[in-house]
Amino acid sequence: MKKIKTYLIENKYLYAILCLAVVLVFLPYLTKQLKFVLGYDFQYQHLFFYKDFHRLLHSGQLPFWSHNFFLGTNFWASKAYYILGDPFSYITLLFPSSHLILAMLVTYILKFLIAGILFNHFLIQLQCSLKHRILGVLLYTFCGWATLFAEHPMFLIWHTLLPLLFIGIESVLINKKYTWFTFSIFLLLLSNYYFFFTTSIFLTFYWTIRYYMVKEFQFKNYVMDTLILIGFYLLGVLMASFMIIPAILHLVKSPRISGSFLLTKKYNPTFIYFDMLVKLFIAPYQVSELGHMLFNTTDYSTNQLTLYSSVFTILLLPQVLLLKNKKERIALSSLLGILLIFLLTPYGASMMHGLKEPTFRWTLVYIASMIIALMYVLKQPINRKWLYVTAGILSIIILGLRFYAIKRYDVIWDHLKPEYNGLLLALGFIVLYTILLSLKHKYSYLLLVGVLLFEVSYGARKTLHRYPDFQKFEFDQTLDNKAIDYIKGLENKHQFYRIYIPYTDVNAPMPFNVNLYYDFKSAYTYDSLYQFDILPFIRDKLNITWTTWQLDIQDIDLLRQLGFKYYMVKQPNFSLGQPRYSKGMYDLTKDSKFEFLTNINDYSIYIDHGAKPFPLEISELKDNHIYATLTSKAKHITLPIAYDAGWSLTINHQKQTITNDQGFLGFDVLEGNHEIHLSFIPRGFLLGSILSLLSLNVFIFILYKTKKRIQ
Repeated sequence: MKKIKTYLIENKYLYAILCLAVVLVFLPYLTKQLKFVLGYDFQYQHLFFYKDFHRLLHSGQLPFWSHNFFLGTNFWASKAYYILGDPFSYITLLFPSSHLILAMLVTYILKFLIAGILFNHFLIQLQCSLKHRILGVLLYTFCGWATLFAEHPMFLIWHTLLPLLFIGIESVLINKKYTWFTFSIFLLLLSNYYFFFTTSIFLTFYWTIRYYMVKEFQFKNYVMDTLILIGFYLLGVLMASFMIIPAILHLVKSPRISGSFLLTKKYNPTFIYFDMLVKLFIAPYQVSELGHMLFNTTDYSTNQLTLYSSVFTILLLPQVLLLKNKKERIALSSLLGILLIFLLTPYGASMMHGLKEPTFRWTLVYIASMIIALMYVLKQPINRKWLYVTAGILSIIILGLRFYAIKRYDVIWDHLKPEYNGLLLALGFIVLYTILLSLKHKYSYLLLVGVLLFEVSYGARKTLHRYPDFQKFEFDQTLDNKAIDYIKGLENKHQFYRIYIPYTDVNAPMPFNVNLYYDFKSAYTYDSLYQFDILPFIRDKLNITWTTWQLDIQDIDLLRQLGFKYYMVKQPNFSLGQPRYSKGMYDLTKDSKFEFLTNINDYSIYIDHGAKPFPLEISELKDNHIYATLTSKAKHITLPIAYDAGWSLTINHQKQTITNDQGFLGFDVLEGNHEIHLSFIPRGFLLGSILSLLSLNVFIFILYKTKKRIQ
């Protein structure tokens, strides 16, 4: 407690400024001027995925399988990427599901705060002074990458936890303690395996460079120390096996993974390099809005670009070449040079993206490396001559970018003005920082912190608020709870049936996952990690719209086969699926199998007597298991539930084989009365759990034997 008290006293000003910056960035949400709905996938996927996560956990089940995801899905394996590996997602369970948006806001604030706290701890290890740590924490916590990718909570967690890796490396190099490093590998892999490939590639040369900086470099010692580090790296990986092995087994079936490598010799278009320059100077206000950038690439893979932490970083970074310590100068220049090669070459960007298409989602490690290099620059006096020359060159570059933008467009349209004007603002910050860094007045540092606080909080706020239309989103205005509750009241809760609601009758711009909020089984989904075992069904039967993960059933006969028993419509004549993609209209009044039941508010409710009943008499239906009975002649049964190898079946308490019937669960039964039990445990979960427990025990044993206690 004494150490904690001393630590808090020593860092009180830093954390006060960090909290002030968080308040400035999130103030519109804290004061309820805006709803915390960041747009696109945050609204279309994440809010709904979290809603089903809450449903599963609150029902007392392990989140293994969900029947509400399109035709059923392995929730554990597919949502390890989105939710289950993120430790902050479990904080949302402390809030009622009706306050999910508030819960998300709280976790986001915590993510930014903890990112700053961890980065401060890392800078303490680098022996940076308090006044320099304040600058470094502001630069990292509110860098452009964090706010650009904030609409993806599973991306933002990488930004929060990445400083743990830096802390772990320092702990190994300085104290020969591997606890922080192993724990960082475990958490970084668990929370986002997508970025773990990038983390691992970066780690290979970052470790070598830091080793060279800290140690008296001897090749034999380096090899031995690296092998030990690899051992603890693998230990951290194995500790995450309980979630990662099922996720990998699920992911390898994805058509996105199984496709060929997409290595290219050049970026298309090549003027993307101008966009790189722009994204050095300004926060990514408009990024991911295709056609809304001065040097737009129109390519989703490469238009999400940011290298921004502050103009302050870029202004002082060239002084790395002036560092008095030769090892520091060579090492930091090499680190930035290697990352620059990755950035400028499609091959390098592809390598950082798992040898798939080039992308700039990995640039957080570049931004972090620039800030680390800056911290070394600040340890020695600023060379004013270089400062003025750099300020002049950067000013010329900014003016050149504005001039080229004017030549490229007949007029700078309104949607391009944020970036166009942002460059002028960056020019103003260059002048301010140059003046403040030149002064020796006792208040110049305070003014510098004030200007930096304004710059980073303004950029972060502008980036977070770039989707104002999405912040009008209301869950309870998208559908009618009374109508859905009425349908549910017609059935026993253990019955298996599905509800069809036309796409256009859901009052939302992209309603593919609203069923997860209202807890019913639906005909469409927007999910990049859907149940890939149903690919044969998707390819043969569905008219796939837009992308391979936006799925939509548009055939009435298919809907009947899959148990769509109830229809909730505003007009009996409606389009099956999205109007622009749909095969056509369907009129319930012209189909004698449909019976009108009632009107509730704006919705008419119909029952389809032609819907195929569930083949089993269910006595208990939960997501992870089904208890049922069946009296039949010998035959083969196909259930309208997506296949997964994690399902197991017993008939009359005897284990039986489940078959994959074109992506659905199937099995054979003999003539007679049968008690049937279907249960689901994700494939790889048991093996992964054993490996996790064993590796955790090995880790604890090593710590005990070497008298290293967990910090």
